Amino acid sequence: MTTQGKPCCECPASACKDLTKLIVNSDSEREINKLPITIDENRVIEGAIEILRVIRPHWDLERVHFKMFTDGITNKLVGCFYQSKEDEGQRGDNDTNHQQPTPQMNGNNHAGATDAVSESANENTETVKTSIFDTTDPENVVLVRVYGNKTDMLIDRKAETRNIRLMHQHGFAPQLFAIFKNGLAYEFIPGETLNPQKVRLPEVWRLVAVRMAQMHKIDCGPKVAKTPMLPSTMEKFFNLVPNVFSDPVKHERLKDTFLPIQKLRDDFADLLARLEKLQSPVIMSVDEVDYSRYPSKEFQLNWLRVYLEEYQSPGQVTEKDVERLYVAVNQFALAAHYLWIVWGLIQAEYSTIDFNYAEYALMRYKEYLAKRDQFLSLEYKD
Repeated sequence: MTTQGKPCCECPASACKDLTKLIVNSDSEREINKLPITIDENRVIEGAIEILRVIRPHWDLERVHFKMFTDGITNKLVGCFYQSKEDEGQRGDNDTNHQQPTPQMNGNNHAGATDAVSESANENTETVKTSIFDTTDPENVVLVRVYGNKTDMLIDRKAETRNIRLMHQHGFAPQLFAIFKNGLAYEFIPGETLNPQKVRLPEVWRLVAVRMAQMHKIDCGPKVAKTPMLPSTMEKFFNLVPNVFSDPVKHERLKDTFLPIQKLRDDFADLLARLEKLQSPVIMSVDEVDYSRYPSKEFQLNWLRVYLEEYQSPGQVTEKDVERLYVAVNQFALAAHYLWIVWGLIQAEYSTIDFNYAEYALMRYKEYLAKRDQFLSLEYKD
């Protein structure tokens, strides 16, 4: 689909008819479409339509509604909701409801329905209309993620795809439907997003701790080197920070704190040397957290005990084990700050997403300095 004579994606004319296939692990017979398509990040919905033509050829595109999710600050995400005739008959006159629903799941809808303010593409008139669309069938939803500008410099996309496939096999990630040159199409999983209040409920945080321990026990297989990613990732990130930011206002705001970048390199090298002494195991993990909601020591110790009882076994966990992990977790939190500081500096230079990355980097650095001495002073006794 094109508008105003400008293509929404780059794709050879016959490419989508002659797809290459990417075969996943031998324990799964499903295939993932590998599409020679590049979506214009400013025309994500039009590009998503091209993806749907291939992976959902039976869908009537005039019955597909699109929702742009705007919370992401690395990639762009669009939900593609197919409204079958059966859905339309069941949904009632929702178009008369002008209240704007939120993108997250409705906590009162136990059937897993998603409320989305959507845009319905009409191929003939190339216009969009706003309506409210409900779906209780995840098979009628495809999520299309378009990578942010230059983020391939930051993220190993082949490793990301490998990890998603691996995590899916263990029940921790959605199924991939397709890979294209600058993004992914994948499964929608009905559920309810945990907020900061619910995640602290005992019946919830215990489940989270158990599931995280199970994720950390995943065997990545012989082809994945069991070496820590932190040193190499940070070295790559440091190399991507510009000596001079192209935006003079950003440069003036950031230069006194962060430039030249060598002073951050030196500080991080000292931190890394401290962390390596902890001899922390190498695991598959994530580190995106809201530092402003940092939990109390009491909460952390309770959480970590439940985690260790799953990661090891209930009878093997001692108070020293919990205390040792508490020290390691808090000191590694400093490394997470550093990663997002440098990530913010890179994004401030290259990203086209409407987000103040420069201020984000400054904010994370301020929090790092506020917690550094406190966390590095933590010790445990053998």
